[in-house]
Amino acid sequence: MSEDTAQRTDAPVKEKRAPLPRSVKFTVAILFAAWIVDYIDRLVITIVLPLIGADLELNNTQLGLLASGFFFAYAFAQVPGGMLTDRFGGRPIAGVAMLTWSVFTALSGLVSSFGVLFTIRVLFGAAQAPFPSAAAKILAERTTPNQRMTAQGIVSASNGIGSLVGYLVIPPVVVLLGWRGTFIAMAGLGVLSFFLLFLLPKLNIEVPKPSAESAAARAEQWRQVRALVRNPTMMIFAAMYFGSNLITWGVVTWMPSYLQQVRGIDVGSSSLLLALPALCIAIGIYVGGRLTDKLGGASAKIVAPAMAVSLVAIILMASSESLTMFIIFECIAIFGCGLCNVPVVSVPLKALSTQLSGSAFSIVNFGGQLAGIVAPLAMGILLDSYGYTSAFLFLGVGAVIAIVMAIIAPQSVAAFAKRTRLVGQEAQQ
Repeated sequence: MSEDTAQRTDAPVKEKRAPLPRSVKFTVAILFAAWIVDYIDRLVITIVLPLIGADLELNNTQLGLLASGFFFAYAFAQVPGGMLTDRFGGRPIAGVAMLTWSVFTALSGLVSSFGVLFTIRVLFGAAQAPFPSAAAKILAERTTPNQRMTAQGIVSASNGIGSLVGYLVIPPVVVLLGWRGTFIAMAGLGVLSFFLLFLLPKLNIEVPKPSAESAAARAEQWRQVRALVRNPTMMIFAAMYFGSNLITWGVVTWMPSYLQQVRGIDVGSSSLLLALPALCIAIGIYVGGRLTDKLGGASAKIVAPAMAVSLVAIILMASSESLTMFIIFECIAIFGCGLCNVPVVSVPLKALSTQLSGSAFSIVNFGGQLAGIVAPLAMGILLDSYGYTSAFLFLGVGAVIAIVMAIIAPQSVAAFAKRTRLVGQEAQQ
């Protein structure tokens, strides 16, 4: 193959955006609502972290451990959760996850020691872990490949909207019920959202039931999943998501504490300042989804420049003395992270078959959630030793990692197939 031909193969292909049919829109709406509850339930602890610290007499390193405990289980259970999803289907796994994480959300408000709360947060993370791949599977089963990234972009915007709703709703509830009562109240949302799964439309494609699959077919699927997990190209996409999410989870975890401890803004008055960046990431995710469709998922054209802007914004944010400028730079940095959410999964999800979509999403998502382990704990340690300026500057490491990975990643389905020799029939058609 000539060099020119290789370059043409690696070039992203612009795709015509397909209109979403009614059944897909309804599926998107249900998943959007479920994801909002997912984010609200995991957001509670970041808002009440200073109150927990004061009540249980914990330092910043211990508070960082509490935040990281969720992500430790959440990250390492991503791939097993994806494999379970591909084995048993999206809706059953999503239902179990939603009910189980609601139980641990409620239990978080009933503890009186660091050790017990840390254990519950780890179990909460394990309970939520299968939901992302299950939601991706539910969507993949009800969309065609040319609809999938547009639909995924809308669903992914629930990340920012969930945070936005959480930041507007949770602080007043904390003032009214205290941090313990807030955990219990938010757990009820998870139980209510579980019933939305029964409203999902019928499958758009023929998906064999596990009981009807032959032993040979199941063995082949597990062989493909194992090959996917071991594939170094998938690790590039996971590392890309790690980089962008290092910024996201660092800011989300410690911003409420920063506003309360450094700026003197009490939890009841912090809603708007916390909600503005959440709105920015929601807009960023939606815009990123549209750009992904137009540019064929080329991460070098979306993720790399977005993270470059975020890097500059983080440096300016960390050194800003003005609260107004601090929030502006924070919003810019978070908007850049939002732009990356859809592109980091676009090429693998388009290239691979629907039967592998849960596992593929879980591998990339593992990288993103691994950042949730590193960012809160590393920043907590830096806070105890050096303060907030050093802690926020640390997040720039994530931007650098994401930029490098975005440039070296395959930029199209054809390039992905060439590197991995893994491509689904849907992508070939």
